[in-house]
Amino acid sequence: MAARASSSSSEDVFSEESDSNVLNLYDSDGDNSELLEDSGPRPYQFEPRRVRRNDNQDSTEPVGSDTDRLGSTNWCACGTCKQMPTTDESVCCMDVEQVWQKVVDQRSESHMKCVTEHPGFQSTCLDVWVLETAYYAYRQQYGTDNQRGNEQVKFRYIAYRQLVRWCWGYLGKHVRVALPSCAVNKIHNTFPADFGSSYTGLKPPSL
Repeated sequence: MAARASSSSSEDVFSEESDSNVLNLYDSDGDNSELLEDSGPRPYQFEPRRVRRNDNQDSTEPVGSDTDRLGSTNWCACGTCKQMPTTDESVCCMDVEQVWQKVVDQRSESHMKCVTEHPGFQSTCLDVWVLETAYYAYRQQYGTDNQRGNEQVKFRYIAYRQLVRWCWGYLGKHVRVALPSCAVNKIHNTFPADFGSSYTGLKPPSL
């Protein structure tokens, strides 16, 4: 299994240049809200499309084409994803090996079907005390404050970062990963944008 390919960058596509550089993920409620600046190779540029394994079968079947993902949630296997505006954002937690493995590892103790049901997701990505502590660690390590908005903006930003750390550990230079719709929407619902604000979502990379 390989993480699903993506060719754009956004708030739910995460990147880190190195442990010594500031992460170039932005999450604000301004005109450039939740925009990830683009640099380096496109995400998953050289990786194959993943095939999803049915829990009741030994065989695998290909995930539908990108166009099949627009205007529906037929691509969602966990039951909690929402329709997304682009194909690159239309990713289920079962589509991403590093994320789904967290569920598989916990299944001996529960019957969870989505990473958002995982107790690790709840405590790592949604607990405000954990996020606040992680934010202080981020500020100390990187010496900058990317998030000058309100508390919700800050918590969304750190929640994305926590999800990546939890599932991937460390991302090398120019490595980018798409976060699943179910997880992104759970974070959005827990830390919603101010009234009248919206999430920008995916934007094409700079040329």
